[in-house]
Amino acid sequence: MGRVAERTLVSCEVIERLQAKTGLSNERIAARIGITAKTWARWKKAGPDGLASIPTTAVLTVERALNVPPGYLHELPQPASPGLMLEERLTALEHRIKALEDRRP
Repeated sequence: MGRVAERTLVSCEVIERLQAKTGLSNERIAARIGITAKTWARWKKAGPDGLASIPTTAVLTVERALNVPPGYLHELPQPASPGLMLEERLTALEHRIKALEDRRP
């Protein structure tokens, strides 16, 4: 049986906003990452909690494609974490985005 890749959860709103800033289509972003447009669309599709699920090994490449510094996309705790509620994850994401935006020149 194959190993399941670790995933990084990122706000779909953040992904959409960053992609819009680049002005690039799904096809162009996917080409920069080295995947198909269909795979990119699947990666950034929101789950029930509004989070996109991107393979952790691809996050740095996604950050480069979206023209953001390494580490900009914040890894949230995985949904399977016991007792971690959606509100707590969203609050953590909001704090991380604010901290990163404050650092930008």
